[in-house]
This record gives sequence, C-alpha cells and structure tokens, in this order.
Amino acid sequence: MIDKLLEASEVSARLEPGVHGHAMENRKAIEADWAKRSAQNSHLFNGATVLATHWSLSGGRLEIVCREIDFATMLHWLAAYGRASEAQARKTLPPAGEIHFFASAAIVGSDDRVLVARMAAHTYNGGLVYMPSGSFEPSDFVGDEADFAGNMRREVWEETGIDLAKASVEDGYRVYYGGSFLAPFRVYRFDVPASELVDQANAYLTRGADDELAGVMAVAPGEVLPEMPRHVRAFMQASKG
Repeated sequence: MIDKLLEASEVSARLEPGVHGHAMENRKAIEADWAKRSAQNSHLFNGATVLATHWSLSGGRLEIVCREIDFATMLHWLAAYGRASEAQARKTLPPAGEIHFFASAAIVGSDDRVLVARMAAHTYNGGLVYMPSGSFEPSDFVGDEADFAGNMRREVWEETGIDLAKASVEDGYRVYYGGSFLAPFRVYRFDVPASELVDQANAYLTRGADDELAGVMAVAPGEVLPEMPRHVRAFMQASKG
C-alpha cells in the first residue's frame, strides 16, 4: 500500500485530549534534539501542531485521530520515521497508528498547469518543491474536528497571497500514503492561466509577506522535478490536467 495515490470522498481528523506517546516516551531526547536544532537554525519556532495516534482509510473515508504536540516533538519523530532516505523511510515505519498528515491544495490554472513552490533555505524542508501547504495547528480545529478546507485556505493565503475562495473545488481527495505520512490533495481550479497566479504569488513574496518560500512556479501535468518529494511526484505523475 505504501507509495500509492488513493481516492477518498471524505477526510476527517479528530483532536483527542492527552499527551502523545512519542512525546511522553522521548521527552529528554526531544529536549536535547531541539536544543541542537535551534542552536543551528534560529528561525525554527517551537509552535503547536498535531500528530496522529490512529487512522483508517476504508470505503472512501479517511479518518484520523490525533493529539497536540510541539514542533520539537514533530522534528524528533520525523527524524526517526520521516526523513531517512526514501528507501529507508519505506522500511522504518512508525508505531501502528502514528502518522504525520497534512493537506495539500493543488492549485491549477485555466491552462492546466499546477503551482508549486520551492521552500526557503532556512526552513526544515529547504530547497524542496511542494504545493503550498503546512502542518495542522490546534487553531485549524473547530471543536475537536479538523477544518481541512480552512487549513488549506490559511496556508495558501499566508504563503502566496492567493485566495482559494476564488477557485472552483473538485469533489473528493487524492490521498498519498507514504508509510510515515498521509498527504490528502484537493484540486482548486482557477479561471486564469497559472502564469498570472505565479506572478501574483511571487509579487506577494517580494513584498516580504512570508519568508518560508523562495519562489513559486508552474509545472505541466505529468512534469516532475528532482526536488519534489515523493508525494508531490506521485500527484504530478498521475495528473492529466
């Protein structure tokens, strides 16, 4: 099942109370790891995010249960399960149920080209090419339920200045399962060419509104770049415009 792009009609994530097992079992190691990382990169911020404790994909429904953690815990967890070589990451799976998840908005212009962004050098994923996206924060939950559409609108707006409310949204999600992470993609189609959206996003970056991205570009359906992580490559390879 690893490295497959699956279809889901619905996605949900519920935030449950309690301390995540990884944070509880590795507290001292997490503190030491964060001290080292933050000394090397002063741009890192130890904000709140979430990490799954259980998940299932059945009958077209992706359901996730997660707990709040800090970014230091996330980086320690990713070092163990998510940021080894791609081949090793497929073998070194996290404990049953644990998984990193994030939603990706696939922004498509009227010419079928897809927007992607290169992460700035100082970020954790510096140099890699992603769709604009980001981890869930506790503020992305309404009650205890994740607002996937709201998370994507927030992340895309903060990173590019593009308003997803101006796009038409395709039904359903394409969900990539990578062993240590789940990446639900949802397609947002704009009625202007991708080049206009690229110009808008790069002008936004030039004004210094966000420092996480080094630049935005557009790629054709099926086009992949070496700097794309495997979930982005999988989406682009399956994209037909």
